[in-house]
Amino acid sequence: MPPIRLHFSLILDTSACKDPALAVKQFLEAMEVADVEKSVERVQGRYVVRYTVDGPATLTELRRTLNHMAKALFSEATKAAIHNLTERPNDFTIEMNVRLPVYGLE
Repeated sequence: MPPIRLHFSLILDTSACKDPALAVKQFLEAMEVADVEKSVERVQGRYVVRYTVDGPATLTELRRTLNHMAKALFSEATKAAIHNLTERPNDFTIEMNVRLPVYGLE
């Protein structure tokens, strides 16, 4: 069985950054998925980073993975969407808001 494809959409809040473009560049360099192909675009004044990775193979593993992640990482809507799935999806989209700067940037 092929893994569930996880499509991430990170919406970066750069409102507190002196140089938003530099903060986004440093954020991309610091990401743990540096070797994954990503796209960056500006949507309504915010930077949006999109990338896709292979996730777990089963719905049960996807739910377990979610339980082990930091409590504030995913919105309640994302958690509810995963827990309410009745069938294993081939793809799942996760949208997260990220406030920059992260410690050490700029």
